[in-house]
Amino acid sequence: MIKKITAQQARRKVELQNLSCKTIDDLKPLKTIIGQQRAMNALLLGLGMRAQGFNVYVSGQPGTGKLTAVKSFLTEFAKKD
Repeated sequence: MIKKITAQQARRKVELQNLSCKTIDDLKPLKTIIGQQRAMNALLLGLGMRAQGFNVYVSGQPGTGKLTAVKSFLTEFAKKD
């Protein structure tokens, strides 16, 4: 059942005293890709192929950070290997 709510009910309030930082400069960049576990598993599968001739294809909407995310993932992956 869908229930209609007001804009005020949909608004999320954050108490500033509950935050662990004072400004965004206090935050460290994330080292993971959020909400893309299936994509991460696919990358790991593709990177696990030891035979030649395999490729990994990445798709998605333009401007969503696919290339940046994959480059970051590959950089971290290469450090571990």
